[in-house]
Amino acid sequence: MRLSGIDGVIVDWYGTEPFWDYGVLNTATNKLFTHVKRAGLRFAICYEDQTIKHMVDNKHLLFKGPAPSRRPRNAPLPLPRGLHT
Repeated sequence: MRLSGIDGVIVDWYGTEPFWDYGVLNTATNKLFTHVKRAGLRFAICYEDQTIKHMVDNKHLLFKGPAPSRRPRNAPLPLPRGLHT
């Protein structure tokens, strides 16, 4: 990869939850990280902003707390407390 001018990889990451294929992808990401580190390449993670929405919509995560305020259609969902972008 380095000979072709590539100095790292970016992984589209969905989290660690056992929802859809997220857990399997997380396991593969951990293995990739090991090999990338050994090769001396850089590693970046792009967290998918729709991950939490899909888990809530499919009742994998349940919303606990005050009722959500109304928001404009197609506005991004706020992250739960403790999660940061």
